[in-house]
Amino acid sequence: MRNILKLKPFPKNQISLRHKIALGFVSFNTVICLLLGFLLYQASSFIYSNKMQKNSLSNSTYSISLNSKNEDTIIEIKKKLANITAIVTFATFIIALFISLLLAKYFTEPLVMLSDGMNKLASGDLTALVEIKNKDEFGVLADNFNEMVTNLQISSEVQSELITEVSTLNENLERKVNERTKTIQAQSQELKKQLQMAEKIQLSLLPSKVPNIRATNISFKYKPMMQVGGDLLDFYHNNRELVLFICDVSGHGVPAAFLAAMVKMSLQSSYRMRQSPSQSIRKIHRTLQGKLNGHFVSAIFCWINLEDGTMLTSNAGHLPLIHIKQTGEILPIKSKGRVICEYFIPNSIEIKIPLEKGDKIVMYTDGIIEATNPSMELYGEDRLLYMLQLNYQESPQRLCDLIYNSAIEFMGKDTALSDDMTILIFEYTGEL
Repeated sequence: MRNILKLKPFPKNQISLRHKIALGFVSFNTVICLLLGFLLYQASSFIYSNKMQKNSLSNSTYSISLNSKNEDTIIEIKKKLANITAIVTFATFIIALFISLLLAKYFTEPLVMLSDGMNKLASGDLTALVEIKNKDEFGVLADNFNEMVTNLQISSEVQSELITEVSTLNENLERKVNERTKTIQAQSQELKKQLQMAEKIQLSLLPSKVPNIRATNISFKYKPMMQVGGDLLDFYHNNRELVLFICDVSGHGVPAAFLAAMVKMSLQSSYRMRQSPSQSIRKIHRTLQGKLNGHFVSAIFCWINLEDGTMLTSNAGHLPLIHIKQTGEILPIKSKGRVICEYFIPNSIEIKIPLEKGDKIVMYTDGIIEATNPSMELYGEDRLLYMLQLNYQESPQRLCDLIYNSAIEFMGKDTALSDDMTILIFEYTGEL
């Protein structure tokens, strides 16, 4: 097991505490024994000397004659005392040594057990308990150590259980994420297919080609923000009449495209019934009534008599159409009329505009003038009018391309569209 406690093991290449204590006891007792032997020898010599002096004083005459003999006896006695002292000292030393070893073992054995336990614990062994049954400080220390090891065991087990639970949860989460990812991918693929289908349907609602009428020259540019959008344009014509229509459904994506498709169906009915522009707008309102769900629709409807160049137009809250006269004069046509919504009946009025040969009509959605550059500046109506003023003599197709490219360059070529862009330009040639 790895060293989970980060404890530093006791050094093994130095003299252990047990040896130090034992050597200390031995050294101390050796000194004591030598000191006791020396004192014993001195005390014996002193006692014997005093005794001999007393005997000498009482028998002074006899002592003089035996002086030489007494000296030999004293030397002999001192030797015996020295031998006795040595034997006693040695015996005392042996006894002291034995006692020292016992004391050293008594004091150091608990420390050695604690040291071994700490070394095992430092190496990661969480079963390293110390068995010291003494009731002294060593016993208390051992009990504390064992309690610490037990707590570590419990903590380790709890940690292992938590790791196992987290691993299990992680595996379950990963499995669910993978399952959810597969589901999302499948749904995304299905949604992609549905969007592609919706895109095809919406493109089918747009004019596949412009009317081939000698009295007109028509071009348009349509670019949805997403695969499908809420902008719609449409044409209707017969030998003597031309209808132009453009609208913008609020919002983006499929909901807006669905409402735009409903507008297209309403237009077909208006064409058949030859309704005027204002009547057609009210017809759209009736068709969408109860289905807008918070959305609204802005629209412009133009009905052009190709024989005399008269145009009737109604505006339902849309941007003003722009009349470009063949002289180069730019005339925004602003007419009253609120957007098509749930709560109010449209109040669009009809305006009659006489067209001359070479006049152009420009219809567009707010995706053009609300194009935003990185500095958060809007393309704006003024810039659009300026572009038309500079290029009013260009063909409708050329004008559509110039306006669209100008807005894209203003935003930045790599910038995604923030709204659908639609431009419709009609030129009246007057040649039936």
